[in-house]
Amino acid sequence: MKYEIIVRSCAENDISDAVAWYEKKVSGLGKRFLSSLDSAIQSISHNPEAFPKVYKEFRRYLLHRFPYSVFYSFDKNRVILFAVFHEKRHPKNWKNRVQ
Repeated sequence: MKYEIIVRSCAENDISDAVAWYEKKVSGLGKRFLSSLDSAIQSISHNPEAFPKVYKEFRRYLLHRFPYSVFYSFDKNRVILFAVFHEKRHPKNWKNRVQ
């Protein structure tokens, strides 16, 4: 079963900020970040239970090749992305979005 993906606006902002930052560093790197994120979202949408719970019902997927985590929850038929955070950011910041 493939779950519907809902990306909250705060997660969209996280993604836009990361892409812009990587593109400033190296042309095309932002696109590679998006490709890695797309792979993560595909994995999550096919099997959201595969990744560990990190806070209450919220789970985390660690991106490959980039120091970012995708924080999400899910129910019967959809996955909700709450944050796409750099690993050096304080975890309390994304938790504030779900309280």
